[in-house]
Amino acid sequence: MLDTYRDGDALGMVCGHGLDGLDWDTRHGGDVTRDGMLSAGVWPTTYGTAATPSGGGHDLVAALGVRSRDGISNGLDVKAGVDGAGCGFLFIAPTRKKSKVDGEIRAYQWTTRPDLDRLAEDGPTDDSGAHIAEMVGTARVGDAAPEDESPGEHDVEYADLTENQRARVDSYIESTRERIGKELRELQDWTPGQRDAKGNGWQKITADAAWRLGQLAREHWNTLTEAEARKVLVEKAPRDPGFDLPKIGKIWEAQWRRRPLEGLPPDLRERTTTEDEPAAGVDTTMSTDTAVTEPVSPWGKVDLAEVLADDYEPPRATILRRSDDIGLIYPGKAHSFIGESEVGKSWIALQAVAEQIALGERVLYLDYETDAAEITGRLRAMGVPKGDLLRYLDYRQPEMPPTANDTATLTGYALAVIDGVTACLSTFGFKGDSNDDVAIWTERLLKPVARNSAAVVSTDHVTKAKDTRGNYAIGAQSKRALADVCYLVSSDDPPFARGRTSVLRLEISKDRPGYVRGASPAGRAGERQIAARVVLDSDADTHQVTVKVEAPTLQQQIDAEQQMANELDRLGCPVFGRDKTIAWMKDNGMPTRSAAFMTRVVGIRNAKAQTTVLDDE
Repeated sequence: MLDTYRDGDALGMVCGHGLDGLDWDTRHGGDVTRDGMLSAGVWPTTYGTAATPSGGGHDLVAALGVRSRDGISNGLDVKAGVDGAGCGFLFIAPTRKKSKVDGEIRAYQWTTRPDLDRLAEDGPTDDSGAHIAEMVGTARVGDAAPEDESPGEHDVEYADLTENQRARVDSYIESTRERIGKELRELQDWTPGQRDAKGNGWQKITADAAWRLGQLAREHWNTLTEAEARKVLVEKAPRDPGFDLPKIGKIWEAQWRRRPLEGLPPDLRERTTTEDEPAAGVDTTMSTDTAVTEPVSPWGKVDLAEVLADDYEPPRATILRRSDDIGLIYPGKAHSFIGESEVGKSWIALQAVAEQIALGERVLYLDYETDAAEITGRLRAMGVPKGDLLRYLDYRQPEMPPTANDTATLTGYALAVIDGVTACLSTFGFKGDSNDDVAIWTERLLKPVARNSAAVVSTDHVTKAKDTRGNYAIGAQSKRALADVCYLVSSDDPPFARGRTSVLRLEISKDRPGYVRGASPAGRAGERQIAARVVLDSDADTHQVTVKVEAPTLQQQIDAEQQMANELDRLGCPVFGRDKTIAWMKDNGMPTRSAAFMTRVVGIRNAKAQTTVLDDE
């Protein structure tokens, strides 16, 4: 092999076959760790040492009898293996690569050439690595080492990431800190003895948060410091007389180094340079680089031939069909369903999901608010067969933004649901009240999915102030501006639950294609157009759910006004002016409607009262 070696080639060593490696990195204190263990007499006998291009070192030691594990101490990774599993990898001299200290290309160099004869003689009985092996075994109880470690997988440095990757890493770290902080804050409201779905109490969850934060702080691919990670735990963790600040500090010290490093998450690995990667331009099968696709310019000329063809038909709403067979959702368009919490937005989206699955269409469901059991449980209650869910439903719970490759794979769906816009934005590191953030989010997620012909449905919340919420979701106004279709979801009934029936109103706030507006009643003066009346019914005994999407009629609105007037009379509402009636309803916990609607309700009551007076005379 050495006879065929040429400058620019890469040589590597797979560990776990009689010879292992200790990879110490001076940039992260590896030299201090090594010196301390040498002074304590627990550093293994070395059979060769190499200097790395970045100033660190690789010490070759007799097989340790353990699997590879990175980050067992500051700047110290163990490259080992057992029975061909969990094997680590080291590049060896004379491989050349770029230094992460000054960017210069340098070669790995033997400072002590390998003594394989001494290894063959002493290696089988060499137990000088026992302390290191013990450190590997106790890095985190119950955590198995990876079955396989690719070259340099754990050594990616933040400085070597592309600008796009750094932005996404920063976003990922910030959203992860916020998510863990939120989880810890929620523990403060737990009752004594309360446990999560896995049976964990709040102290165990706090300890787990410590090692999750600690692992991130120790990883090389981000800039999170130990102090920043610790601050999240100290500020957000719950406390009681037996779990005070000193106790939290002890939890941190015990946990933050215990989880092995895992390297750059797969979803963030677009193109990286790693500690043990050959110099740029080297053709080697050991490289972990992935292919980079040349992006299509957003300024590219659009071919107008298709939309100008004589037989071109603009997309009609064909999904979520009403009782009159008119659809409410357009293929290839972005739809926003806006309403208060628990009003029933997700149930409407799930009706569209069930409808498409029944037609044999694939559906993408990005869930940021509940979990798989909740969503599939609802669909099963709606009568969707289990086999169809497994065949046609692509359910995901993303915790970070999609990569370009991820987005490219989101094809072949008739419908895509984004359940929880606010939480989705946070995974991008974006704020819901920023028009710029919402615009970027729309370009990165909504439009790519919609361009693949999928109808995109997102659910979002309205502001708490009913009098000023208007036609908008909570946060940035660009949410509405960038959507093709917006529906406001409301109800006068209590939240839908098992054994209950709830009636929802689906009002048109925006319909850019215009077909749903054209197929819906004009509505009463001052009222938004109603696109549908949705009836959710749960059987009291079987809990089976029926969803009916009824076509609206003007008579339904007239009946609703009469019904509210009758209800106010029944409850003995003592006032008749519109504003006073609305104030009385709010004081008594009754849902109100638009000013125009309430004006007509008051008119009905006044007319009735006047008729009663005339009859008495």
